[in-house]
Amino acid sequence: TLEWQRGLDAAIWFGPRIPWLLATLPLAVIARARSVLSDRTATWLALLCGAIPAAALPFVKEGGWINNFIPLFAPAGTVALMLVVDLARPRRALALSAVHGVCAAALASLWMNGEGLRPTRQDVARGQALSSSVRELRGSVLCPLSPMLALRNGHADEQAPWLAYYDATRAGIGTPSQYGEWIERTKPDWILLIDGDTLLEQVGVSTHYEFDRDLDTPELGRIPLLYAVPHRLYRRVSNP
Repeated sequence: TLEWQRGLDAAIWFGPRIPWLLATLPLAVIARARSVLSDRTATWLALLCGAIPAAALPFVKEGGWINNFIPLFAPAGTVALMLVVDLARPRRALALSAVHGVCAAALASLWMNGEGLRPTRQDVARGQALSSSVRELRGSVLCPLSPMLALRNGHADEQAPWLAYYDATRAGIGTPSQYGEWIERTKPDWILLIDGDTLLEQVGVSTHYEFDRDLDTPELGRIPLLYAVPHRLYRRVSNP
């Protein structure tokens, strides 16, 4: 199932943050009309054209995630810069100035639009507090959405990323109960979830765990389209 509104929302969010992506098409048309489009730039331009559907289509399908757009970031800036160089190449001094101008515009865009992406000192402190809290837990820890949060803080327990089960379930080749069966086989002492997560109910193990407390966490919910950091801690109360 394709959810085109998700694609529109993503375009609105990404537009101001990578404006050079919007600039590539008119720059490419002008460079081609002036016969200054180099073979190298044409190759990178083709790569970018392929990256657009490769990133957008997985995102607009049911279950798509924002990191589907990662393939767009690197080629978008690179292609825009190469096109500017091609257009300015007949005049060497102009080419150098153009490169400096594009780089300055890119940095200015990141500075103006990146406030929500830059962690504050408070974010860093809260992130460290979260790691410390996870590190101090005694027993096995399961973190379905961010296994590294457990692994990097001394809990080398078996992890099963929920997103893999989620995708399999949506594709009709798995069921949530299979994840519940895995939890019952491994019986983690603690499970870390995000706000509003109903995973325990979905997989049928809610009676074996009860809410313990909220751990301190960075306010990463400021970033649109991203899920929050796991911080709601559940303790196992039944261990048959």
